Amino acid sequence: MIPLISRGKNRFILKINRGVYKNDAIAKAINEDKDWVTQQSSNRRYVCLELKTNDIKKVLEWSNYLLYLNKTV
Repeated sequence: MIPLISRGKNRFILKINRGVYKNDAIAKAINEDKDWVTQQSSNRRYVCLELKTNDIKKVLEWSNYLLYLNKTV
């Protein structure tokens, strides 16, 4: 199984499943926080995002916000 959150130096990598999240929700969330969230790569199944922070709580809050956007967009 692919880990969905991995920690790097001063950053986290979050792998978002394209089958679960809408592209519009992902794009909107990245655009709103583009100072610390960037898209690294993508393929048919996943979008890999880099979150430039050391705080796992901030990463989890951002992923909860992404889930909220996915329901409302």
